[in-house]
Amino acid sequence: MYNYLNQKYGLKTLIVEWASTIITGIKCYVRDDHEVTLFAKILKNECDEEFRFVQMHVRQTLSHLLKQVMREKYPTKSQQQIVKECEAIQNSHIDEWQWKKILNRMYERSDAALLTERFHGIIQERKRALMLPGNDASASSLSKTPGCPQAETFRMQFGGHGEDAKSIGYYM
Repeated sequence: MYNYLNQKYGLKTLIVEWASTIITGIKCYVRDDHEVTLFAKILKNECDEEFRFVQMHVRQTLSHLLKQVMREKYPTKSQQQIVKECEAIQNSHIDEWQWKKILNRMYERSDAALLTERFHGIIQERKRALMLPGNDASASSLSKTPGCPQAETFRMQFGGHGEDAKSIGYYM
């Protein structure tokens, strides 16, 4: 990351500022976004940088399987309607019946059952965390995340400029 920032900005103060902002952003998003988690692992040399290609392939496979599942569920809808629904699901949440069907297509029965059990555990854990006293359900937004004072700065610096954690990871 230092090499990329050095080539991009050159000035040590800017490099330090950007590195600090990136690290703060990673800390804020690492539990909520798998791409940020991968980026953090790459930065810490816990994961090979080329693994992002595997991740992209899995994402494409999941997207393709979601379209198949939706096509089967709604055979009378047009391709354009199916694509819109899939995009909406990918940008918000996926229903249990949808992710279960996808898991059953991607994995053998025993593996799909194990993953389903793990997902249910994670879902229950997150529900319990939301039920804790003083925990606002909207606290998942970065601007309200404790320990993330630079969250809005991170969003402003990376949002809409074509420079995000993925593209920085690409240039490392």
